[in-house]
Formats: sequence, structure tokens, C-alpha cells
Amino acid sequence: MGAKLRYKFKGETLKISASIGSWTGDLQANIETLRSIDVDRVHIDVFDDLDDVPHIDFKNSPIPAEIHIVSSKPEAFFGAVANRGISRVLFQFENLPDNWSPPNLKMVKKGLSLLPETSIDKVAGLVDEFDYLTVMATVPGVSGKPFNFEAFNMIERLKSKWPEVPVHLDGGVTSAIATALAKLGVSEVVLGSFLANSKSHTRDFLLAKFGASTSSLSVRRAMVPRSACPVLRISGNHLTLMEIIDVLQSHQRGFLLMVDEAEKCVGVATEGDVRRLLRDPVALSPEGVVNILSLTSRGFAALDESASLLEAFEESTRLRNNGKVINFIPIVDGSGELVGVVDFRRIQEELN
Repeated sequence: MGAKLRYKFKGETLKISASIGSWTGDLQANIETLRSIDVDRVHIDVFDDLDDVPHIDFKNSPIPAEIHIVSSKPEAFFGAVANRGISRVLFQFENLPDNWSPPNLKMVKKGLSLLPETSIDKVAGLVDEFDYLTVMATVPGVSGKPFNFEAFNMIERLKSKWPEVPVHLDGGVTSAIATALAKLGVSEVVLGSFLANSKSHTRDFLLAKFGASTSSLSVRRAMVPRSACPVLRISGNHLTLMEIIDVLQSHQRGFLLMVDEAEKCVGVATEGDVRRLLRDPVALSPEGVVNILSLTSRGFAALDESASLLEAFEESTRLRNNGKVINFIPIVDGSGELVGVVDFRRIQEELN
């Protein structure tokens, strides 16, 4: 499968949930935007109204969902949790009635959310019943408020008392705060208005998830080098379908890069392109010869080796938003010669 990536992201990688209540406009379109930038989960705040729960079957959604119940009657939402495929339920401790006991929800993880001023002694008898704890750094359900730095102290108290229990944080998170939270051992954050109001969702998502490393890291450090790339050298404008299939099968990456005799990248081909060729009698001759223009007519993007990894992710998102499914981008030098490829699926596997 080729060489390992030559760069490992330092420290813990945060999981990112996006608070859907901070977004305006069509819900399905917003979820698709969040999917395109690889958000890990959508976060839904609900209070005392069942209509707060979106009428979406999250079992078939591209992103799983967490529901944050801020109510003294949380059981009112359990039917919606089961019917709509919610995979995590977060209970706000301060709103729960006295002597409340956690429910047995099948196939659903449970979390307990706390305000920074709440004494952890009050929840000592409950923590073992939950899969994770969440610290609120703003008022639950209120977007755009400043971060309450007392949350840092609460995180340290929880990590000291229950070091094995994952701690999440919700409210007021920016990329700089996310970096600090990762160093404190927080495993997941909820992004609200910081992400929803961003001029570049991809950029700010990556800065929150990975810190500043993505903006300073060169694509050369994270790319698969030329020597390990699935490359097909061509002469002229024609090649055979079997040549394409042989390279695709030998590398098992789902794509290949085409270079000319000067090693300049002149096109790309994917397994999807092969399937389209087989259905197009005009593009494929009876002898199985293919004109490379029929493969590259949809265009392909290449980035200069001086680009950052952040720019590579942003270019991928731009192409996705233009209707192209992009899992890789060729990397070239100043003369257009191929030097490697950024394989986004592989990077995601490394990060996860």
C-alpha cells in the first residue's frame, strides 16, 4: 500500500461536534456542509419542546447526532431519540429533578453535562452511569457568548477525579481555545457560532481540530511521495483501458496519476472513470484504446509543493462544493513535474 505518511500530528486530535442551532437556513443543506468538512457529529440543544428535535432520521444521515437535553423532564424526548436514530444523549445536570436516575437507553451513549460552578461532589454517585462528561463554558443553548474560563478549572477537577472518563466541552470555543483544551485532555468540543459564522468553514474547522499545524505544515510533509504514487506514464494522447486497470489494481488506492515523458502531471483517473468509460461506447474504441481527454475533460486540480496542508483541504472542499468528489490532489513543483499526492482518506485514517 506504499510508504507511511512522513508526518504525524502532534498531541491529541480533538473530535468536533457542530451545534446545529447556530446555523441558519436549510437544515439538510447545513448538514451536507458539515459532512463536506468532515465534522464528527452534529449537536442539538433541546429544552421543553419536542419540536426542538429535527425531523431527520439520523440513522441514515451522513453525520451522527447528539441531543443535549436541557429539561427537568428528559424522558419526554426518549421516544424521539429512538425514532430518529440519535446515537448520544447528553443530560444537563442542573436541570434534572432531585433523585433522578439515568435511563437505560439501548444502543445510545449517555453523557452528563455540568456548569463550571457545580460541585463535582454532587455528581460523584452518577458518573459511573455515564460514558462521558461535558463541561459547559456558556449558558446551555445560548450561542455566541464568550468562553467562561472557569471551565478550565472544572476540566482539571474532573480529570483528576475520574481520569478514565472522557471529558468534552461545549460553548464559546475558538481555534485557540480548542488547542488549549486538547492539551488539558479534552477529547471533543462543540463548535457553535465560531464555525457557523466563519468565512471559511474548512479553515476554522481544521484550526480547531488540529491547531496551527495545518496552516504551517507543507503538503510535502503529509503527501505520499512520487515513488509510492500510482503513476501511469503516457506518450501521446492515447492509452489502453488495461493499462489503467493494471495500475489501479496494483496500488489499490482507487485512483492513478498520469504523467508525460517530462514527468509533468497531465491528468488523473479513478475507478469511477473506468466505470464511466465502460458505459460510454464513444469514449472507448473496440480495441480498448482510450483518449486521455475523455478522462481529463472533467478537469483536475493540482497544488504547488509550496502549499500548506490547510490549503489542500480548502481546495478539496471547494471542488466538493462544485460537485466533484475529491479524495486526492496531485502535488507538483514549479515546472509542473509530479512530486507526490495528498491522499485525504489516508490522512484521515492516520488521524483517527
